Amino acid sequence: MLFEDRENVAIWFKLNLHPDSIKNASIPPPYGSNSNQSLRLEIPSLPEGVTINQVYRDFLNYLFRHTEEYFIERTPGGAAIWKRLRHTVEIVLAIPNGWDYEQQSILRKAIVEAGIVAPNDADTKIAFVTEGEASVHYSLAYSSVKSWLHKDNMFAVIDAGGSTVDSTLYACQATTPQMVLKEVCLSECVQAGGALVDAAARAMLKEKLKDSSFGDDANISAMVDGFESKVKRLFDGTQASNAVQFGGLRDNDKEHNIFKGRISLTAEEVAQTFGEVIAHVVDSILRLISERKVHFLLLVGGFGESPYLKKRLEAVFKPKGTTVITVEQPARKAAAEGATIWYINRTVVARALRYAYGTDVRHVYDPAKHASRHHKVIVAADGSMKVPDGFSTWATKGSILNDDYSYIADYNISWPADTQDGAQALGFTTVDVYAWDGDGEPIWLKDEYGNLMPGMRHLCTIYADLSRLSSSLRIIKGENKKKYYKISFSVAIRLGGTQLEARLQWHEGKKLCEGPVAIIPDILNQSQ
Repeated sequence: MLFEDRENVAIWFKLNLHPDSIKNASIPPPYGSNSNQSLRLEIPSLPEGVTINQVYRDFLNYLFRHTEEYFIERTPGGAAIWKRLRHTVEIVLAIPNGWDYEQQSILRKAIVEAGIVAPNDADTKIAFVTEGEASVHYSLAYSSVKSWLHKDNMFAVIDAGGSTVDSTLYACQATTPQMVLKEVCLSECVQAGGALVDAAARAMLKEKLKDSSFGDDANISAMVDGFESKVKRLFDGTQASNAVQFGGLRDNDKEHNIFKGRISLTAEEVAQTFGEVIAHVVDSILRLISERKVHFLLLVGGFGESPYLKKRLEAVFKPKGTTVITVEQPARKAAAEGATIWYINRTVVARALRYAYGTDVRHVYDPAKHASRHHKVIVAADGSMKVPDGFSTWATKGSILNDDYSYIADYNISWPADTQDGAQALGFTTVDVYAWDGDGEPIWLKDEYGNLMPGMRHLCTIYADLSRLSSSLRIIKGENKKKYYKISFSVAIRLGGTQLEARLQWHEGKKLCEGPVAIIPDILNQSQ
């Protein structure tokens, strides 16, 4: 079936889920190149009337059904075991480092709609891990030579897949009595996987055969299939001639090196298809390691099995004292199997925040900081001068969080005592959680027109019923003898496993009360 004729087939559908940060990233010119072009891959459209949510729902349902059939057919007493344990099933998905909370939400919803996990269990029985962290767990389990793993060593895991290359930098803090790894900085994720080599091969062949009778879409697609299945996987740069099978014995075009259904490509032509992809991979790794002394690059993933990719990385990084190594087992299953190993072992104990996070507040007016919004100042219930639409930062982007991380942020709500019924102001209190994609601590959540500042976005809302505090309300005298009511509460943040959890806390007398837990999605560089 031809690529162009697959109108009812969702092809490379994972690419449709990539966030704009991956699709449209402004990538610097490749190393050693004067090119200013960003590497882009044309994403095939989904079939008409089909959404990416539906694709993942049906795809995951298909996988789960066949997993059930396989288990029942090949396990003694499989049917009884499956029936007894079906309700305990937990789903672990490995996702690209650069995927955002929106991707997690789509996948979580798809799993629920596929009937795999009940809606009430979605937060506790569905877990996400980055492909980078899954890959390092796979490597720990299957690498027979662990010369790269010593205390105080720093190494990078390069997970080169079909559509993205995810790079994560780790420091080994201990090897005994158990392995302890720590993320060093924010990870990298670029759209520069093996599929882009195929796309480059298609473009190269169309140009090469533009004057040939074999330059039609059908033959080009067949050539790309042959290129992907053999030449791309075996090419190491030394083969002077590379034959791509695509047709029959009668298919010949001497002028274009086509003989008996095979087209012969030179080493330079094949290398051309890898060139820009590898350049962007190298740039991504260079940004990751910066000036740090990195001893090893651990190359995994389907595209990571390419001998040419490894050769080019060695040419760049060996002079810097960095050794490129691969795992003896097939690297293409590193993310999938590594995700399972990760869920059991959890060797990484510290992770970097992908974003700053916090909530909206009214700042106490400070002319030195807030002069540009002097005209927005309001007099609060306690008589103080406040300016709205501020941002209260709980943690900054790039912060390294340990597994025992916790944080308490204290807040209060006040309102005038002349309110007809002070208790009416109580009830369900909500706090919105926001992510900030910039550096440092921003002052403002919104601009003067009430719009979120660039780089800000809403993540989730936490809430609690504070109505029981009504009996303890007391009138307070503030500035200018203004009378008001006030309640105090806290936002408690903790790192539970690999996801950040938030909940409201407050005191009723001496008793500490807590609201429901909310999962803060995709804050960690290590996706949940």
